[in-house]
Amino acid sequence: MDFEVLALNRRAMEAMRCVKTLTVVPGAGHLFEEEGTLQDALAASCDWFRIHLGDAHD
Repeated sequence: MDFEVLALNRRAMEAMRCVKTLTVVPGAGHLFEEEGTLQDALAASCDWFRIHLGDAHD
């Protein structure tokens, strides 16, 4: 885990004045080069958009 990048992301999140969620993908480095981690990050992002913006397929 890249603790420096995680700390930067937490600081950026604290500055945001909106609905937000920080999800840590287990086993992922900051570039998501590890197998399956980019897909996991994408799934978490899609879930957030569906929850907060709705599903275009509804």
